[in-house]
Amino acid sequence: MRKKCSKCRKTKDSSNFSRNASNADGHDHYCKNCNRRRMYAYFRTKKGKAAMRRASTKRKK
Repeated sequence: MRKKCSKCRKTKDSSNFSRNASNADGHDHYCKNCNRRRMYAYFRTKKGKAAMRRASTKRKK
């Protein structure tokens, strides 16, 4: 099955998309490459860094 990425607008095979059960077709809106870039940019922001600190303290307990 082929699917179009909402970010890069390229049509790719469904294996290039992560699973997401909440969507009708069972796959994410963004391809894995676009999602990786999006998450990398988020975790470089102040809000993303704070989220990482909160997550790391939860794991230590």
